[in-house]
Amino acid sequence: MKVQKIAAHEECSAVALILESRRDFVRSARQLWSLTTKLNKHALSAALTLTPQPPLPQAVRGGVGICPSPAYGRGFGVRVTSTNKPPVYFRLRRLRTINALHTPRTLSMLGILLTLLSLLTAPLIAPAHAQDNPCLGNPTAAGCTHGLPTDQYNRLLAIMTASPTPQMAPIAVDTELVHAFTFYRVIEGAQKFDAPNGNVIGAVGDGLTFVSIYGRQDGFAKMRDGTWLRLTDLEKTYASEFSGVTPKSAAIQFPMAWIVQTSLTAEYPGGPLQQQNPSIKRYSLVNIYAAVRVGDWDWFLIAPGQWIEQRKVSKFDPSLLPAEAPTSGNWVAVDLYEQVMVAYEGRIPKAISLVSTGAPPLNTNEGKFTVYQRLELTPLRGSMGEADGYSLPNVPYAMFFDGEIGFHGVYWHDGFGFRRSHGCVNLSISDAEWLFKWAAGKELTVVVWNSYNTARR
Repeated sequence: MKVQKIAAHEECSAVALILESRRDFVRSARQLWSLTTKLNKHALSAALTLTPQPPLPQAVRGGVGICPSPAYGRGFGVRVTSTNKPPVYFRLRRLRTINALHTPRTLSMLGILLTLLSLLTAPLIAPAHAQDNPCLGNPTAAGCTHGLPTDQYNRLLAIMTASPTPQMAPIAVDTELVHAFTFYRVIEGAQKFDAPNGNVIGAVGDGLTFVSIYGRQDGFAKMRDGTWLRLTDLEKTYASEFSGVTPKSAAIQFPMAWIVQTSLTAEYPGGPLQQQNPSIKRYSLVNIYAAVRVGDWDWFLIAPGQWIEQRKVSKFDPSLLPAEAPTSGNWVAVDLYEQVMVAYEGRIPKAISLVSTGAPPLNTNEGKFTVYQRLELTPLRGSMGEADGYSLPNVPYAMFFDGEIGFHGVYWHDGFGFRRSHGCVNLSISDAEWLFKWAAGKELTVVVWNSYNTARR
């Protein structure tokens, strides 16, 4: 929190309390009382009246300032700043003077202001095309900082400093459960034997085949059906320990993204990669503070002086919803473009994670579906002997919604954020467990959509 002069507005020109985030407000609440000595020794009470001056735009982001305003009589003015809109001013009526911050009415007032700030900081980050930003042509010119006008970048810098990471909690990873899904992948064409060093009785076909070992002898592994394979034809695999996140509050401040390829960043949109800086590891979760279009791709500002191209990330934008989004009940949105799944209660996100959907030509169908079958463990087999065949024992937490297509955990890859399935929605073991238990006993709607062509709500 900082105290600053509010200039260039005759109705609100004295000292202001500037809050860059809800977290900043909570941490700084104790200082509100001491600052009232600078606000004509008046504190704010619980009851308030808001009168937009001018009308409130659909969404704003930025700081909130509280200052004495002669134009509003003995009340106070509220100034809301935005990264891309002029300041908005409100009337905040003081009903009576209070004497201590800990009074119930004061605490109630703080709660109301916190709610107000939550509403006013709704995400609003729309990519600006390169021709609309004069700094992209000459990012080091006077008045430009990291590819943006300096005043705009400085406002974003204050926001980035106040909210450096997404306000999310990771979905718990049960390592014992994850490690239980350790299997062996069989190389294509591996020979089958009737005994260790015995007679060849067949071969494993092409495709994705996983097995468990039921015994070892003389460099051979015994299969469940009594046949034997060479140990050298088996590759041990380990399930991914990746997991998604759950929001710490219903109001999500910023779009966020997972880094899906370990990447370097650029100092400005479309600029050369900064080889001197550490790379950002895969599956890192970052906020998106600004977006700029360069050529065919968006570039995202994810930290001070760090831009990354959209092909390196999978993004969740809380301001976007599919056209068929339910308004109530439990439902899941699967975004084919971003490869992101969001579990909702009504319109409130409860969990967000990366997925892997169907790869061409076996694309996951778009549409609105209902889960009709749930299996805690199930084998999956298809197209055996063909290049796209698969034989997968003990697939966990399956929920089918479109014929043979459904959600399930995977132990055979760690490529979340990319299309690579035969049509199902692949989840990590931890995410599949969370989703399965969260949806237990409830009707679950599934909306599969593509955010690329979806308009902002």
